[in-house]
Amino acid sequence: MVGETSQGEPLQAWLDNALQLLLSGSFPTFVLLTEERRVMFNAACHGTVLPSSARQGEPLAQVSPALAEGLNGDLDRALAGETPTPRSIVLDRPEGRDDARRFTVSSAPLRRGRTVIGVICRCQEEASAVMAEHARSEAEARVQALQARIDRLADLSPSLLLRLDPCGQIRWMNGECQRYVGQTLAESRRDGWLDWIHPSEREAVMREWGRSTAAQTPFDHRHRLRDAAGGYGWFQVRCLPQFDEARELVEWHAACLPLHEISPLAQAIAANADGRMVLWVADPADWTVHVLNPDPALGWPLGRASARVSWADHLGSLHEEDRAHLQAAFVTLAGGARVEHDYRAVTDRGDLLSVAEAAFPILDENGVVSRFVGLSRITAAVPSQVVVVDPTGERHARVAAAIRATGFQPEVVDSFKGVGARRPSPTCVVYCSSSAYADMQEATRTAAVHLGGVPLVILGDPNATPHEILALTRQGVKDILSYDADVSSLKATFEEFAENMRKNSTKALPGSDTRDRLERLTPREREILELAVAGGTSKTIGRRLTLSPRTVDFHRSKALDKLGLDSVARASALFGQTEVRPAG
Repeated sequence: MVGETSQGEPLQAWLDNALQLLLSGSFPTFVLLTEERRVMFNAACHGTVLPSSARQGEPLAQVSPALAEGLNGDLDRALAGETPTPRSIVLDRPEGRDDARRFTVSSAPLRRGRTVIGVICRCQEEASAVMAEHARSEAEARVQALQARIDRLADLSPSLLLRLDPCGQIRWMNGECQRYVGQTLAESRRDGWLDWIHPSEREAVMREWGRSTAAQTPFDHRHRLRDAAGGYGWFQVRCLPQFDEARELVEWHAACLPLHEISPLAQAIAANADGRMVLWVADPADWTVHVLNPDPALGWPLGRASARVSWADHLGSLHEEDRAHLQAAFVTLAGGARVEHDYRAVTDRGDLLSVAEAAFPILDENGVVSRFVGLSRITAAVPSQVVVVDPTGERHARVAAAIRATGFQPEVVDSFKGVGARRPSPTCVVYCSSSAYADMQEATRTAAVHLGGVPLVILGDPNATPHEILALTRQGVKDILSYDADVSSLKATFEEFAENMRKNSTKALPGSDTRDRLERLTPREREILELAVAGGTSKTIGRRLTLSPRTVDFHRSKALDKLGLDSVARASALFGQTEVRPAG
């Protein structure tokens, strides 16, 4: 058996190492060598498939005649290079006891290079496999019984209990939750839980839920949920993240606690947390409006502190396109019916307000309308106009058409002068540059004088250094887009500006809550800063988001400036323990 390999390695040394490795398992395993079919075996073979008196290196036929006879054909095929099908063999116990055991023996050729030098056989007692399967079945049954007991206990809770996957999809909910929403678990998995929330509160709930999922922190919010009959009840909704041993989020545990004692005033405040409420009473004789909680800071007739607002002043403060709608609503009120409608109002400063209004007629004992009572919820209106500044008059054609396709309305002018003084303010200003850095720099300086805070977007493909690009951002440029930018990119940019204007204007309304620091950022700025905090570089973040490294630098710099921070490291505390894996 001793020989030399092509590399000069002694075959016996290689064989000894190979046998030690092959025989190291816990299952009875033996190796049949070609020379006289000698057998080498591990300790698990003693007292199982081989007698305790067996010695290493003895012929298999001498050690265990029954095993040698049962495997004879398989051993011949394996020595010829084939892999036989596992064979079931009945063996007497080597200890001489009367009972026998059945083993499944798997045989395979053992090669050195292309030469078969033996056969390796692995034995598994079939009764052991059956017992293992039985134990596994018992364990599964115990788990199912425990889950059934937990479900029965959960059904006794008056709260609505749910389990959600990491993305917020429903995995399970208790019987009380199914009864309240009037949906089975299968229906809720298909339709989701967003429609359960009162329409006026969905935006606030989704904003808070987005923060919790991004930072993987507990969610705690008070809002209304729809019941099976279509009514709404108040709940304190709490969700806790569940992590595994590796700190990976595996699911959310949610409980909706019913609030039976919430006051009407608390309901009104919760329903109007993102705006300002104005309560008023109107006289059907001349439609003059008396404001019950005046607030002059609104700069709108229905917010003034005067005793009454005339119908002419009220109607004149509306956006021209919405005046007929308000007149029709008051005619409906005069007929004794309730109305709910939306319109836009213009403040003394020329800014737009969005007004969602509900009004009711009050009848006297004779059934005659004696007055109207109304509640107006005021938020900032989202502008839809984009001003395009094109000094040459020749570069704006394509971008103006693309802006129109986004749903925003372009107005082309030849200079920045007077743009910032317009009322209402445009969503943003787009400057059509020559793509030269000097031209962009000059436009930025001029815009700083005339725009008065209106976002500036520059069109062009500058051949500039990252330092020069960042200098433009610090001077007020909000974005740099190529002339070849598609409609979807333009639309996303304009919608971000419009949403930020709405949020900032809403914050300025009296009674509005102060927003979180991250609310100052656009979605793109927040996404890039979060990836940078997680260790992403300009290149890796750019590859992940399909952006150029220069654009990544641009947005990251803007985000830090808005937050008043001088480095990415100082922004890490804003994102909690969120783990973000940048593309490599």
